[in-house]
Amino acid sequence: MNFPLNTTKSISLLELLFSIIIVTMMVLSFYSLETFSQGQVINSERRAKVQNQLVYVLEHMSKYVQQANGNKDYPAIVITTGSDFKVRVDFRSPQDPSDYNSAWVRYYLDNVNINTLKTECAPIGAGTCGPFPITPETLTDKIITFNATQDADPLKSNIIEIDLVGRYDTSSPDTLANPQVEMKTKIICNNCSTN
Repeated sequence: MNFPLNTTKSISLLELLFSIIIVTMMVLSFYSLETFSQGQVINSERRAKVQNQLVYVLEHMSKYVQQANGNKDYPAIVITTGSDFKVRVDFRSPQDPSDYNSAWVRYYLDNVNINTLKTECAPIGAGTCGPFPITPETLTDKIITFNATQDADPLKSNIIEIDLVGRYDTSSPDTLANPQVEMKTKIICNNCSTN
């Protein structure tokens, strides 16, 4: 039997080289997509952790600022040093709206760990802290900036503005891998009088 000479099919070296290059490019693109996706998931998770801690801090502050009581002679909210502040809260049962000797709930940055926001309670006179722990409690250790301000208008002294900036790793700069979150809010003390 005679076989024709050109019936065998083969791949040339150039075709093989092109196919290897295309497969390599596809593998590298999938790898870079996987690496990028993994980085985005990690960054989103870190941002969510910082946001959750800042939300917890703001909820804690809102709870006690809204319970604060006072008037123009006995202010319900007092900005102390820098941005630290304290609120006058009556933890007694039953509460006596005419007696302002209850307790101060204070929010402040720790002097030693400057990125740590703490709170504590101190009784006023015969007042009590009720369920609030007297020893300082750490709310978060992710704080970069903490500002609490009140309006200069005495008729708005029952409103406090809180500005918090937190970062996943407070010792490193704000980067994609170290997200920074900023939250601002105004809290109104409904139980206090501005007169």
